[in-house]
Amino acid sequence: MEQNSSKKTVYFSPNDDNFSKLIRENLIKKYLAYYDSNLPNEISNDEFVIKEADQKGSKMIITKYKNFIIKGWHGVFEIQGNPSLLKIGYDSGFGAKNSQGFGLVEVI
Repeated sequence: MEQNSSKKTVYFSPNDDNFSKLIRENLIKKYLAYYDSNLPNEISNDEFVIKEADQKGSKMIITKYKNFIIKGWHGVFEIQGNPSLLKIGYDSGFGAKNSQGFGLVEVI
């Protein structure tokens, strides 16, 4: 929330320390919603890392959707984590704005 009570979305880059943490938290929310159960210990204790795999880095894509600015990242990423979380991410998308088509991945 801004000081004037308006909402502001903050987009983190893949180089930000919070990027992996926020992607993981989002995947956990999706896991809990899909399975409607408690989080198994093997997921809550596993490390999760998403990082740029290409030396060139990723490219920020800025688009407008229903009068909102959305920033996304296009590139090659290496993702390590619990297979159940990786499956949720593959099936539903990594990060937010998945219903608008963001977060789609292709395994290479």
